[in-house]
Parts: sequence; structure tokens; C-alpha cells
Amino acid sequence: MRGEFGIGSAAQYGSADLKKAVHVNENFRRANFTSADMRESDFSGSTFNGAYLEKAVAYKANFSCADFSDTLMDRMSLLEVSLLELLFKVLILVMLFLTIPRNWLFASMQVERIQ
Repeated sequence: MRGEFGIGSAAQYGSADLKKAVHVNENFRRANFTSADMRESDFSGSTFNGAYLEKAVAYKANFSCADFSDTLMDRMSLLEVSLLELLFKVLILVMLFLTIPRNWLFASMQVERIQ
């Protein structure tokens, strides 16, 4: 089993040509995609926890429902990328934040100051 302590893939795709590749629901945990060409690829539902996507080119790639928690995406090209599920989650969080009364957010801070 590949990966550190058998966890994730830790696969090496640095500078790889992944144009129009289909990798649906795959585990890319801790994988390296530095400078990879991922144009027009389908990575929907895949897991990228702790992966490196620095300088990767993902023009028109599909990352719907992909998990990018703790992923390094420094200088990654994301033009016309499908991140529908991620954008939906961000929208829900913003809506929840706007509907919570302000006094609930700061109630714990005020109690500490009084004591």
C-alpha cells in the first residue's frame, strides 16, 4: 500500500500530463500535483486532503464534490473550473453567518469581560 503509514496515495503527479483524464471518486490524499497539466479533466468526488497542487493548470477541470481540506493550491490556475459543490457550501456558510443575530456571536466574549 502506498503512502505514509498506508494512509492515502502520496502518488507523484508532478509535471504530469493529465489532460482530459477521468479520475472520479479517487483518493489523492497527500498526492503531489505540482505543475501538473489537468486541463479539461474530471476529478469530481475525489479526495485531495493534504495534496500539493502548486502551479497546476486546471483550465475547465471538473472538481465538483471534491474534498480540498488542507490542500496547498498556491499559484494554481483555476479558470472556468467547476467547483459547484464547494461554492454551494460557501454560500450556505455566508447565509448562516448573516442570519445569526450579532449578540449570539459575541455573547461569550461579553460574559468573560464581566467576570
